[in-house]
Amino acid sequence: MRQGYAWWHVMWHTYGAWLPGDPRGFRNKDHRIHSSGDYKKPPPIGEHAGLHQYAKRVSRAEVVLNTSKSRQTALESILAVCDQSASLPVAIAVCRVHVHLLAEMPIGKPALDKIITRLKTKSSASIRDDFPGRAWARGDKRVMKRDRRSQLVCLRYVLDHAKQGAATWRYTT
Repeated sequence: MRQGYAWWHVMWHTYGAWLPGDPRGFRNKDHRIHSSGDYKKPPPIGEHAGLHQYAKRVSRAEVVLNTSKSRQTALESILAVCDQSASLPVAIAVCRVHVHLLAEMPIGKPALDKIITRLKTKSSASIRDDFPGRAWARGDKRVMKRDRRSQLVCLRYVLDHAKQGAATWRYTT
């Protein structure tokens, strides 16, 4: 591993895929409002249902990458940005409503923020014909993979999304 870099599992969602009040559970910025559950242990049915209906009403339509062409186009754009930014991707899965990326990227937050912003911006632009405006929601989730075992578990997890129709890519030597 290069000095100043670490293995990261980065995930982000399409616009409108996970709105406030979502029945799968949710947290808003700084946890001012959050449900009593999460996607693994969902909250009680109907919790924050009014908030979810309001969020659906005021947001534009949810972006869903329904075609394999749009998923593949976004994947190729993500690969191109990784090449330009000196990030080393190991596995990528572009699913209908989210993306998983396992890559060696900088440890420092400003450098990592810059790369992820470019990944989302360029891949959104690459599918603009199908999805005018923003394709990706704000924010992302980043998990540093510190040991070889967790890297391999994450690799399998990312690539397993192909079973649900995700466009996937894996580094091969």
